[in-house]
Amino acid sequence: MTQRELLPDDRAALCAPLSRPMAEAWQDLPAAWRALCTGLDAHAQRVIDAVDADAREHAVVPARPFRAFELVAPGQVRLVLIGQDPYPLPGDATGLAFMSMRGIPASMRNVYAAIEQAYPGFQRPRTADLEHWAAQGVLLLNAALTVRMGSGRAGTHLRMGWQEWTAGVLRALYSQRLQDGVEVPVAWLWGKPARAFFETATAGLPISPERVLVARHPSQDFRKEFVGQARVHRSNFRGCSSHRFVGRRLPTPPNGAIV
Repeated sequence: MTQRELLPDDRAALCAPLSRPMAEAWQDLPAAWRALCTGLDAHAQRVIDAVDADAREHAVVPARPFRAFELVAPGQVRLVLIGQDPYPLPGDATGLAFMSMRGIPASMRNVYAAIEQAYPGFQRPRTADLEHWAAQGVLLLNAALTVRMGSGRAGTHLRMGWQEWTAGVLRALYSQRLQDGVEVPVAWLWGKPARAFFETATAGLPISPERVLVARHPSQDFRKEFVGQARVHRSNFRGCSSHRFVGRRLPTPPNGAIV
């Protein structure tokens, strides 16, 4: 069994609080991603010190902060979705942006509503388990990879250095693709914070506007934007199995659209 493959009990444990020092948790970051982290050691150390200090007084989630990187290698990333930080309520944070195995968060309810409108016949799942998205090359990246657990605790780790580190990794990913002459991943930016984060991370890089999609955050009703962008930009995702991307039981749409 590889590092990516987890048994059901192990997957449930993803939602548990962090129970080890951050320096140890950092070892979960796969080697291919580590190779992109040149020059980010100072940011990493700041995060380690700040999260460890907070964890001595409070429960911090998720148990595996780098799960998004574990599930998709740099060379396999085809689409980037950016969240702010993990869901803070107990049982929600998994290490993947927008994912929950405890139910369907409000934002994902709107995402599924948009998918239902785009593709009649889609049946939304009982939980927002998005690991099958990651398996197809979607990097579900939060700007901050940890948060203090509890109601009203969203954003508590945003000033601990995470955003500098995650932005650095994202920039390195796009820079490497451009250097290699390989098509960069599509960035689908849901909301102003995601757009600002991406623009800061990739400032000065020659990224084609066709590879960047901008929509309102799914906490609002963004069905019109979602449906239009998914269809118009289906060529960006050619060859990807759309029914596996958005749900196990979604009929494959015409023309190879991903969502």
